[in-house]
Amino acid sequence: MTVDPEPVPSPRRVAVVGAGPAGLYAAEELVRQDRTEVRVDLFDRLPTPYGLVRYGVAPDHQKIKSIIRQLRRILDHPAIRFLGGVEFGTDVTRRDLLAHYDAVLYAAGASVGRRLGVPGEELPGCCSATDFVAWYSGHPDVTRPPLALDAERVAVVGAGNVALDVARVLTRSPAELERTDMPEPVLAALRGSAVREVVLLARRGPEHARFTAKELRELGALDGVEVAVDPAVLPASDAGAAVGVGGRGLDLVRAVQANLRVLGEFAARGKRGAPAPRRIELRFLARRTACWGSGGSPVWRSSAPSALRTAGRPAPAHTRPCGSARCCTPSATAARRWTAFPSTPSAGWWPTTRAGSRRRTAPSAPASTSAAGSAAGPPA
Repeated sequence: MTVDPEPVPSPRRVAVVGAGPAGLYAAEELVRQDRTEVRVDLFDRLPTPYGLVRYGVAPDHQKIKSIIRQLRRILDHPAIRFLGGVEFGTDVTRRDLLAHYDAVLYAAGASVGRRLGVPGEELPGCCSATDFVAWYSGHPDVTRPPLALDAERVAVVGAGNVALDVARVLTRSPAELERTDMPEPVLAALRGSAVREVVLLARRGPEHARFTAKELRELGALDGVEVAVDPAVLPASDAGAAVGVGGRGLDLVRAVQANLRVLGEFAARGKRGAPAPRRIELRFLARRTACWGSGGSPVWRSSAPSALRTAGRPAPAHTRPCGSARCCTPSATAARRWTAFPSTPSAGWWPTTRAGSRRRTAPSAPASTSAAGSAAGPPA
């Protein structure tokens, strides 16, 4: 008597929308698990992968950008395929993907700058740091400077590492930037820049800032740049750090204390010797009210990139996986809306994980997610 061998199950097929670090790490987890064979297609609107690492990390941070070598090894896996130049909602819809894949995972990220919501924000010379960072990183969507570099004084609204990146790029000497992978047209524009002073405006006090001490220290190491902080705004003791984090953990208290120590060093320096050719001022407790213009240019601070957090790019209504008008990838607070849709998991760096850090929050998917469930989910 002969016994027919059991049929070999076909590999599960998963589509991942977004080929940044979150999407790549999610794909790697899917093909490495040993419960069922999975093949992954990574879709991205851009012709190249790596997302935020390629187009969001400052060019002078080559150590962070070196994570691309690890991400490239993921793309070399025979079960993972990259499909670039495919825009979700235009070239392919959610209905298309669900018709050809067992599951769809969204890792498209947040690519749109948030607005300040103040009068005059639309004036020439005011732009989102999202656009400014994309420009100096060589993003194909932003080929020209989003603001003119003919002003001597620039304001950057924000109190995080992106604000520090913008300030550092505007004040670092072009000779130093030539050693990075910054595109030549950007270098040419920065060589002709008239910017001599950058003022970082933070709404709250220094104990609430979300810089990292490492990035702060980089400002103090810039050649020919004076860093100024008003000592009157610094807490009198380390106890101020606990106030800044609201009892949210010892690690965060230590991080704030480290920031305050660096800011204290800047404040203690004062003006020593001849003035530096360029200057960065960290100004706290600054209220945003309006941007006034005259003759087509803002009067106050001359130029103002906003370094607030980003938001998701809206997807066409018929492709939104969760019926939201806001974006096609949810924030952490909105993740609960996705749990009812087994074929709609998501991956991302929620809420504050640095680009390239390993898997603590990526991939992230509802507990009910199943690799097989293409018929589930909200109406397409």
